[in-house]
Amino acid sequence: MKTSKLKDVDLLEFEKLAGLLTVEQMGDFYGLTRDSMHRNMRNRADLRAAFKRGQAKKIAMVAGTLMNKVREGDVASIIFFLKTKAGWSERIKDAEEELIKAQTRLTKTNVAEAVKELERLGVKLPDFANEPAPKCPQTKH
Repeated sequence: MKTSKLKDVDLLEFEKLAGLLTVEQMGDFYGLTRDSMHRNMRNRADLRAAFKRGQAKKIAMVAGTLMNKVREGDVASIIFFLKTKAGWSERIKDAEEELIKAQTRLTKTNVAEAVKELERLGVKLPDFANEPAPKCPQTKH
């Protein structure tokens, strides 16, 4: 039976690396293939726990830094936080565009209704549709 290169691994070092590297990168660090690294972690609860702990600690540290930036009013950090934790997305822009389109349709409808009402009241409106377009003044170069 082959001895693992991780038999006598320093678990504190392993934990610190887990916060910085992927499993595959850790395998590279220890001279193991990705599959061997996964197999070792699957078979050893202490390695799995150290890996999870290392990742969780680094994520907590980065999240704390992000929240400090949010408190300071850093707009990019605020947007990132809202998109990743509060469900915000670029779809909001799409919704705003749809609202503008709806408002435009409503305005056109209101104008058409107003024209009909003015005509009903006997107000003669100019027929702009049949008038020629105004000519733009020519500029000399």
